[in-house]
Formats: sequence, C-alpha cells, structure tokens
Amino acid sequence: MDIIGEGTFGMVYKAKDRRSNQIYALKKVRLEKEKEGFPVTTVREIKILRQLDNHQNIIKLREIVTDKLGAFYLVFDYMDHDLMGVLDSGLVDLTEEHVKLFMFQLLDALCYCHNKNFLHRDIKCSNILLNNKGEIKLADFGLARYMDPRDQRRYTNRVITLWYRAPELLLGEERYTPAVDVWSCGCVLGELFTKKPLFQADRESLQLEAISRVCGSPNPMIWPEVNDLRFFHTIKPKKNYRRRLREEYVMIPPLALNLLDEMLTLDPKKRISTTDSLKHGWLDGFDKTKVVPPNLPKHQDCHEMWSKKKRRGEREVKEMFKQSSQDQGGVLAPPDAEICQRFFIAHPNITIAEFTRLTGQMPDQIGLTEQFNTVRFKDLFQSLQNNQNSRKDFLELVNAIKEVVLNQGDTNYPQLS
Repeated sequence: MDIIGEGTFGMVYKAKDRRSNQIYALKKVRLEKEKEGFPVTTVREIKILRQLDNHQNIIKLREIVTDKLGAFYLVFDYMDHDLMGVLDSGLVDLTEEHVKLFMFQLLDALCYCHNKNFLHRDIKCSNILLNNKGEIKLADFGLARYMDPRDQRRYTNRVITLWYRAPELLLGEERYTPAVDVWSCGCVLGELFTKKPLFQADRESLQLEAISRVCGSPNPMIWPEVNDLRFFHTIKPKKNYRRRLREEYVMIPPLALNLLDEMLTLDPKKRISTTDSLKHGWLDGFDKTKVVPPNLPKHQDCHEMWSKKKRRGEREVKEMFKQSSQDQGGVLAPPDAEICQRFFIAHPNITIAEFTRLTGQMPDQIGLTEQFNTVRFKDLFQSLQNNQNSRKDFLELVNAIKEVVLNQGDTNYPQLS
C-alpha cells in the first residue's frame, strides 16, 4: 500500500491481507549483498523477537513470508504512527501526562529486554511506534543482541543513530552495558518535551561537542574510567564545558527534569537503570489506564517516511513562494501567502479533482475543465501565480484555499516558523 519507513536492514511497507482485510507492516529483508542467502543479522533479529514476544509494548513478529520473486518479508502488527512522525507533524499537543504515558511504556519494554540480557542498540523516536489509543510498541531489533554480563567480549561501538548515541560509544567503548540504551531513552524523553532532538551533529566529534555543551565535558573527575577510552584524547572538546542541563531544559517539569538528568549522566556506571527509572518519583505508581491518550491524527498516519516527504514538501512550498515574491515583487498579501503556504504544506500532492471535493466547487466554477482534474493543484496554483494574464483566476484559487483552511480549522494546518 505504501512505504512507511526504513528499518536497519530493509524497507518497511504498509500492506493489507486480502483475505482478512487486516493491515500489517512488512519489513523487506535485503538480500542484494548477501552471498550466502538469508542475512545473519535478520536471523538474529528473528531469534530475539521470538524471545521477547510476551511483552505488550514490544512489536510482535507474526510470520515470515516470501513473494513470487523470492523476496522475504517479516510481518508485524501495523501501528498508526511513530514518535518521530507524531512530533514532526505539528498536529499533536502532548501534555506531561502523555509524555509520562509514552515513557512508562518505553521503559517497561526496555526493562524487559535488559532483564533478559538483550540490548536494543537503536532506541530513537522513529523506532518507537504507537497507535491511536496511545499504545507504544518498541520496534526495529535489527541491531539488538544478547549480551552475557559475565562475558568480557568486545562489541562494535558503531551502533545507535548518532543523535541518540551515548558518550562512551562516541569515545570508543567496546565493552558497554545497557546504559547505552538508557542514554538514548533520555534523548527521547527530552525530545518529547522540546519537540526536537536534543543533540544534533553529523559526525562523532561534533556530537560529543553538542553533548558536552549541555551535559558538561567528560573528564576523570566526574567519570574516572574516561581516560582509558580509545578516543578520549583525540575527540574530547577543547573547551571545558560545565554541566548546564537543568538550565537548558528549565521548561521541563521538575520531576521529569530530574529523571532526564539521571538518564543523561555522562558516566555510564552512575547512569540510572531502566528498573530504577520506573521507580523514579516521576513514574513511580503511574497507572497508564487512567490517562486519556492524546488526540492523534485519524486522517493521517504519521511515520518517518511521511515525515521526510512532508519536510521536503515544506521546503519546496517555501521556495515556491520565495521565488514568486522575488520575481513578481510580492503577488500576495502576507496573510494570504501564509494561509496558502500552510495549505500546500498540509496537502503537497492534492490534485485538482481532490481539491474540488474539499471546496464543494466544480472545476468550471474556478475557470477549469475536466481534463485538468488529475493535475496537481500546487502546479496549477504556481502556473497562475506566475502568469500576469491569469490574475483573476489566481485570486479565485486563493479565495478557495482560504475558505477551505478557515472551514477546516487551524488545527489541521501546521504553524509556520
């Protein structure tokens, strides 16, 4: 039906079972680079999921299927959204209770994994799925693995998406612990309150710099073993930053901020565990059945891939209006321009036929004929906008857009920054 995301080792599709009409998520297994057939990483993921399938907040692997071309798919329960899509949509207002609801379920799932000696190693918002009831499922175990706490074996530190990667991994630690997942959870907790990733950089040294500006520079005074890490002397920040996390995130409620502080402790040995996080004052005694879930979008599934397309569309729309303004000396009054921008960001690929259904107007009432029905409304709008001889038709389109936006209400349209 649609591509909804990209897992660690394959694309993820939304699909319907023709017999039952049940919707599922299909994760395609990449075989292109595999000389010996089924990838060992996928075998490991399947084995881990089979051992974790008794927890209500961990995604269930239903079956493994193949198509006529020999491609393999892992079949999972379908979830309406992921946290990245929800936060990026601009359509959802989260209260502290909603954040608590999400974090309680995430930490409960992760605690279950850790108690069975599994590390997830890729906690991030796009791997935390949820449905319209506010139920969370932890997904994408493509990087997960079993770790025997008595085993001193070294593991790769090239795990966890960079923005969510713990400082010990950035500094080269290869004998790490479940604390790496807790750091990632702290990043998610902060993001749920701030609506943006806490630490954003495009390479390891800059990521450590971004962390240090808020959490303080790693040094032996606060983290005794840091001196022994392979990259400590090569990528540690040149400046000695003090810890200012509580000042930076003063807008976060005090108890939640306290938990965030403990999750984002630099020294992994001092970092709070998932077990103790669930006992923390912010979550202790929490009853998820008493929380009314947030009003999540029913008309739009908000997933990572949709979010990326939306952002691309936003850039295109803003560029379209910017270019037109430069070429024409400003065609629209600012309020009208903003309303039109917001409409096209919400409906980037709407056709003329679909637009007429929204407005209740037939094409000939706005100067169009049936042959234009499949044209993208955005392309028609831009064409008329750039044509001085079509000013009357263009203004009619603008008025039609304004009517739709005003009738549907502001909550359906993103606010422009």
